[in-house]
Amino acid sequence: ADVCPNGSTVLKCGNASAGFCGICVPGTWANGTICEPCSAGRVSTTENAVSCDNCTAGRFQDKEKKTACTGCPLGRMGPLLAAPDCATCPEGTYQNTTSQTHCRSCGAGKYNDQQGSTAEAACKDCAKGKYNDQSGKTAEDACTDCAAGKYNQEKGKDHCKDCDFHHYNEDVRSLSVN
Repeated sequence: ADVCPNGSTVLKCGNASAGFCGICVPGTWANGTICEPCSAGRVSTTENAVSCDNCTAGRFQDKEKKTACTGCPLGRMGPLLAAPDCATCPEGTYQNTTSQTHCRSCGAGKYNDQQGSTAEAACKDCAKGKYNDQSGKTAEDACTDCAAGKYNQEKGKDHCKDCDFHHYNEDVRSLSVN
C-alpha cells in the first residue's frame, strides 16, 4: 500500500492507475482515492473531508466546490436542508430577516398581493368599513364589508364594531355609527 505523509492521502487523477500523495482541499471530499467536489447545497470546510455537510435550513449554496453556505436574503426563505437556492416568499407573507426557514404572514386586517416582500410594510391595510380576521391573505377581496349593524372607522382592522345601543346602521361597509 502507498504511504503518504501525515495529513495527505493517496489520490488519483481521473482514471490514472498511479497515485500521488495529496490533500483534498476544502470544498471537496475524499471519495476513496479521488477528491470529489461538494455539490450545490453542500460544503466542506476542512482538508481531506470524508463527506460534505448539508447547508442548514435557512442557508443555501448554489455552486459546487464551496466552503460556506450563504443565508437566504430578505424576501426569501430556505425551509430545506442542502438547498441550492432559497424560495421566494409567497403572496400574503414577507421576510425582513436573513437566513430564515419560513416567511412571516401578514396579520389579520391586512393582505399582500406581492411575492418576495422584504418588509411588513408590504402588508396593505383593509380599507375603512372592511375587515379581515385571518392572517396571510393575498388579495384585497379578502377584506370583507362590515355587516349591517356594524361599522369600522379605521383601516387594517380584524373585526367590525357593533353599533352603539339605540343606533342602527342599515348599510354594509359602514364607516360610522349613525
